[in-house]
Amino acid sequence: MNYKADFHNHSCLSPCAGIEMGPITLVNRAKSLGIKILGLTDHNSARNTPAFEYLAKESGILPLCGVEVTTSEEIHVLCFFPTSGEALDFGNLIEKALPRIPLNHEKMGEQWVVNKDEEILEEVDFYLGTATSYGIDQVEKLCHDLGGLFIPAHIDRPTSSLKSQLGYIPQLNYDGFEIQLSPEGLNTGITPLVKGSDAHHPDMVGQRTCEIDLPQLSWEALVAYFQSFSRV
Repeated sequence: MNYKADFHNHSCLSPCAGIEMGPITLVNRAKSLGIKILGLTDHNSARNTPAFEYLAKESGILPLCGVEVTTSEEIHVLCFFPTSGEALDFGNLIEKALPRIPLNHEKMGEQWVVNKDEEILEEVDFYLGTATSYGIDQVEKLCHDLGGLFIPAHIDRPTSSLKSQLGYIPQLNYDGFEIQLSPEGLNTGITPLVKGSDAHHPDMVGQRTCEIDLPQLSWEALVAYFQSFSRV
């Protein structure tokens, strides 16, 4: 069965996202658009994945608890995990690899951690939108060691992508690639291509989606889907 998927979305934890972009808003917007596979990928942190996971499951949506990591090369990569537990473990490792730049609301934005009722639990007081000290090869290993899916983000974008930063696709164990436009002209072998809205505000959710053919709506089926393709 084909399921509508949106792999790349932010919440109010990301400094560049709107404060209105709480997990309830994200999940409700996705549900209204018929999205059944939904990713939450805040910058360099997974602290809002527990609330997101609960709300998505309640709405019949498969939650992809993830992180959008900025590597030391300034490449954005999406890392997804079976549950918010693994995502939080991974996120803690990524946060420890960030420089402690004090958060300045006026210049950098706000970074709110919320619960399933969108009540504020805390604010992350160091800037999440910068590069970690991990290279892309290290991030790939950390992700897979925790049972995750490793998907470089928006590889066809002229900034913060594999192509823009390196000029080529290095030999790593990719599970897929996220694209923003058409796959035409992209030399990725037969590694699967997925899409995500990179939504920072509610009206952006669902702007870029893809269809994933799965026998059932589950993490295990999604992993099997990616593993059915040959690697680059």
